[in-house]
Amino acid sequence: MYRFVKAGKLSTVLIEKEFGKKVVTIIEELATIKQYDTLQSNSSAENFRKLFLSQITDIRVVLIKLAGQIYQMRTIFLHSIDKQKKIAGKLLTFTPLAHRLGLYN
Repeated sequence: MYRFVKAGKLSTVLIEKEFGKKVVTIIEELATIKQYDTLQSNSSAENFRKLFLSQITDIRVVLIKLAGQIYQMRTIFLHSIDKQKKIAGKLLTFTPLAHRLGLYN
């Protein structure tokens, strides 16, 4: 839904009417953290994690972002080598966060 809201094909008013305020809040938080969704170096991974976690109020936002990262890794072979490097680099930023939440194995 976030992508449809971002593209202007779906309004948050309609989403709130159909799904409630909590879903709108999640979408808004995804939009907020999207601006920090750039390739980070390993040295700033901890700073990124702190910034990321300070911006959200619902843990489901973290789970949605992590699920998105898993999806990207599963489909990484569809992209060019340069794009693959960017995706893998971004994953390195989210890996400590997933580990800290106990999402491993």
